[in-house]
Formats: sequence, C-alpha cells, structure tokens
Amino acid sequence: MPYQLLWLVAREADECRLGPDRTAVTEKTRYPKQVRQSLASTAGLPAGCAELTGDSSPAEWHSAMLALDRCAVALAVVMPLWKADPTRYLSPAQKSVREFWLSTKYMEHPVMFMEFCAIKMLAHPISVRAAGKNSAPMAMFFEATVFSGQALEQGTDVDGQPMSQIVDQWAQRWPAIQVWRPLCICWSMQSPHAMLCSSSCWPSYGFPFINTSKGLGANGMRFIANTLRHALLGPVAPVQQDGHEVPRVSLQHVDELADILRRNLDVLPAADLALATEHLTSLQHLYDAMVRNACLQSRYVYEMSYMLRCLVMGGYLKNAADLSEALSHALQVVVNNPDMFHFFKSMINTSKVPSPTSMYRHRLTLHQGFCRYLGQVQRRMLSNRGGIARWATLDSSPQGGYDWLLSGSTVMKAADLIACFRMANELIELGGGLESERSQARQRAITEVLHPK
Repeated sequence: MPYQLLWLVAREADECRLGPDRTAVTEKTRYPKQVRQSLASTAGLPAGCAELTGDSSPAEWHSAMLALDRCAVALAVVMPLWKADPTRYLSPAQKSVREFWLSTKYMEHPVMFMEFCAIKMLAHPISVRAAGKNSAPMAMFFEATVFSGQALEQGTDVDGQPMSQIVDQWAQRWPAIQVWRPLCICWSMQSPHAMLCSSSCWPSYGFPFINTSKGLGANGMRFIANTLRHALLGPVAPVQQDGHEVPRVSLQHVDELADILRRNLDVLPAADLALATEHLTSLQHLYDAMVRNACLQSRYVYEMSYMLRCLVMGGYLKNAADLSEALSHALQVVVNNPDMFHFFKSMINTSKVPSPTSMYRHRLTLHQGFCRYLGQVQRRMLSNRGGIARWATLDSSPQGGYDWLLSGSTVMKAADLIACFRMANELIELGGGLESERSQARQRAITEVLHPK
C-alpha cells in the first residue's frame, strides 16, 4: 500500500475555497453544528478559541481561527482509502467532509478519502510559503519553499520531540515512503478540518478528485501522484498472451514479487536461500529506482543527464516534438514481450518525456556545457609554453531553406607536432605491410597515443 508523508496546512481566508457561483463559501458551511461541537473539545486551538463553545456562532469561530491561516499544524502519514460513491457507507465525520465539498464548486466530483496512519501536532503553528510565482500557489496539495520546510523540521510536537526526528522515525517505519529533505509537501485544508484531523478526532479526510486530460495535475495532486495513481486510476487490465493473463510490470507487481520471496525465505532450503536473497535485493533495487524516477518525473524534475540524452535523441528527428511518438514506434521493434512493452509504453507520456519547450530551452544548456568543455581543453593546451596548432574544417549543408554550417577542429600542442608526425608516418607504413602480432600491437599503441580517450 503506498504511503505519503506531508504537512497539514490550515486555510481560513475567505478566498481559500470558492462556492459554485464563484463566491466565497459561507462561514455557516465551514462551521456546521457538528464541527463546532467537535472543535469545542479539541486541544491545541488558538488562544481566541478558549472561550468558544459548540453553541458559539460560525462568525465567532471564523474570527478566532484566522490566526491559523497559511500555517502548518501537524505532520501526518496518509494512505489512500477509496473514492466515495453514493452507495458507500460513510462515518459521521466523513459525511461532514462530503457535505462541505458538495457546497463548493467541486460538487460534481467524487471525494477521495485518505486515512491518517500516524499524525503529530506541532506545538506551535508555523507559517508556510508556497514555492510558486503565481498569485494563488496554495492548491489542495502544494510544495512549500525550502526555507519553510527547514523551519517546519526545526519545530517540535506537543511533547517536545523535534519534528526532524519524527520524520526519520516514520521513514524507517514505512520504508515505502519517499522522503525528500527538507520535507516540503503540504496538504491544504480548511482550518477546522485541519485541527480535527491533527487531534485525531477525524481518522480520515477527503478531497475532490478532478479527472482531467492531464491526469493527476489538478489541484496539485501531481505532488502525491505516486501515492494516488493506483487508488485513483484502478488496477490495469492484464495482458492476454496465448490465452493466459500475463501480469504487467509495475511498481505493484515488483512489490508483490518481493513480498512473496520475503514470506518464504524461512522455508527455503539452504542451497536456495542465497539465490533468493540475491533476487530479493535486485527486486528491491529495481523498486527503489522506479519509485525514485516516478517521484522525480511526477514533479516534472529531470536529471540533467537524462534531459541531455533526450535532447540529443530529439536532434536526430526533424522535429523534437515527435520524440514521444518516435520512442513508441521504436519500442515495437525492440521489445517483443507484451507485458514489458506495455510497461515501457506507459512510461512514454508527457510527464516522462520532457516537453519540446523544455528541450528547446536546454539547447542553451548543451551549448554552454560544450563551450566549458572546450575551454578546459584550451586551458590545458595553453598551460605549457610553446603554443598550439589548430586545424579546422567547415561543411555547408543547405536544408529547409537554411544553409547549415558544420565546423570541426583539432587542437594539438606545438611541442608534440614532430613526434605525432613521425608516429603517423609509422602507422601508415605498418598499415601497408604484412600484419603480424607485433605490428598489430604497435598499431594499437600508436592509435591510442594519437587518439587519446
């Protein structure tokens, strides 16, 4: 089961949730009778809530909870439960959550519930800033700035334990959690809901799932895409091969294979135990690599080496925008196995292959890197006295209405010219004579000198 470690951030401003008619959700909707009664018996509320009761008006609760707006109140480990449908039985707390979303502009979307596996309330709420340049970067799920993440981990819980230690402990307790330090993933929710979840009064909470053409990108759900993908999209239908169902390679498939080995290690004979342990280690490494790559790519983050490889591959095409399509056709030639083909095919989409705009932008990165490499070569050449010798070639190639000019050059120290000239002549003579083991060894030695790696 996938898990997610994140911070709970309270929102109380009028613009944090919009109603169906593009107006602010009323205070009465945010603070119904049941929520006010639950809050009255909840600890850790702002000082202005001390004199409020379940019979206090929603306006009074709203004024007292304004101090929590845009503040993190707890650290939690969550896992997906299910999407609520009309026939699903809901607890009273879950009904309150669904009734709230029915009063917003998300009334037509199903509610996805998440269970709190563990939760720790902060001793004092900590203000959080979103890592975004737009005017309203705080979506339901968002990424806080690095400075906010560091401030949150430096905080303590109500028992005085540092939050950084709690993050380390939970990362060991749930190894499947992918933790990026400092932890910056946040879940934004209404302040009364955030406090009820932080105090464990509500063991689960829901949010509207918006099914768009961009997958899990709406409302910041791409930040927890790995956790939600299986629960939201459902299991993938198996491949049919020779009349039998073949399981497709996926994170879940690899995890299940590893679990089968773990459960049977105690009953395996000693002769097979070492091999099973080796297979288990390989599966775990494969799973960790798949999780890491999926987490990076779900956040639209690419390693620079991967970006440059895509850029070079796109250079072989007339249009870099056709890279995804070209890779899809290439898979049909290279991969014959149906389940492996489907796995690799599923990886080729807009969130796995960089967009054409990103590749165009990183052409400058490639040019700058090449210029730096040439600078290092020239610096080494000029570090010794005697000067350098340089040969250059030009090749003109008219294509697409442009006259493309390809330039190439070779640089050599002037002090090495005579020795290289003599070795080149010797290589020519060796190539024209009878080949023997001695001459072949000499040719290889001269070639290595003339063409260093």
